[in-house]
Amino acid sequence: MKGKKEMEMKRRFYKKEDIERANDVSLIQVAEKLGYHVRGNGRYAFIAEMDSLRIFNDRTWYRFSKKTCTGLIGGNAVKFLRETAGMNFNEAVRWLLEFQGREEEDQAERTMKRKPFVLPERSGTNDILMHYLHDIRGITEETIGEMMQLGILYESYPKHDLVFVGFDENGEARYAALHGTGTGSFKKDVPGSEKEYGVHVDRSNAGSVIVTEAAIDLMSCLDLDTDRVNILALGGLHDSPLERYLKEHDDVQDIIFALDNDGPGKDAFRRLAEKYRQLGFRVSGYPIPEEFKDLNEYLLGIRRGNK
Repeated sequence: MKGKKEMEMKRRFYKKEDIERANDVSLIQVAEKLGYHVRGNGRYAFIAEMDSLRIFNDRTWYRFSKKTCTGLIGGNAVKFLRETAGMNFNEAVRWLLEFQGREEEDQAERTMKRKPFVLPERSGTNDILMHYLHDIRGITEETIGEMMQLGILYESYPKHDLVFVGFDENGEARYAALHGTGTGSFKKDVPGSEKEYGVHVDRSNAGSVIVTEAAIDLMSCLDLDTDRVNILALGGLHDSPLERYLKEHDDVQDIIFALDNDGPGKDAFRRLAEKYRQLGFRVSGYPIPEEFKDLNEYLLGIRRGNK
């Protein structure tokens, strides 16, 4: 009975229609956003990293292996995130709503419910961080070093995840995102994070900012762009970090969106480009070649001579 009561308490933060909307999403697109490689089509697909997991009709999944992380063996998108990304129920619903660009929970109510924000403990070394970002993701040691020197990036302990930190205008940490370094490379926000404080690097007063989805895309952009550019990572497709950034950087006139080359990324670009053009900004898209999914894949393609 206690378990059922706890589950009801978790679910009551979201309306029934919000949960239904969260589950009405392409599981293939969700899996790809999490970094998995999906094979097949909308009717039947499987994930290369978990060959026992099948996606049916792009809305439900089933895992034939008994070795599951959560005990769940199938179901909807919320259960998919709980199994593959280590999220709890509320985190999964919120992630999916933000993924769709329709996160509608009242901001004042969210602030009241927010957990205390505590940055994860730092690891004594950065060996796993360096291996993952440099050897696997193709980021240069110079860019990694710059991010660490700025305090934006470090390796956590004991899980050895990447931690990306977002600061306010006073240099206080207000947001942090975790990025796994193992199979699947999960992504989640640190509890208590204020989403509107995005991870950003300011290196110029040129009046422009490049906007990416993820912090690793931000790092890839630092390697791809030789100019001293300003870059902001949204941590998804919700633009509250950009709204705050523009309030704090009133010199910015040009916004260059470098969102992913997938369906959600292209939809978000069209929506956000229209919004910010109407607000008086000059808006353009970063020229990621169509054959590459995102900035990091583009960077890796260049590294491998596939430009």
